[in-house]
Amino acid sequence: APPRLLGMMMGTWLLSNTAAGVIAEYAAKLTALPEHLRSNAQSLYIYTHAFFQFAVAALLIGLLAALSIPYLKRLI
Repeated sequence: APPRLLGMMMGTWLLSNTAAGVIAEYAAKLTALPEHLRSNAQSLYIYTHAFFQFAVAALLIGLLAALSIPYLKRLI
């Protein structure tokens, strides 16, 4: 990074690590299995629901990235 942007790049790196930690915490809570779970069918429902939410989030982020392409091209 250029010397004038070094502080901003380090701040961005720390902010992205914080965001990754928050997302990881959410994913861990979403896939946590309760103690009273008795069958694999019950855990299948929990995991199916969790991975469906992960897929929807990934699709929305991809759509947002695709829609931002024209704006980003104007910045360059």
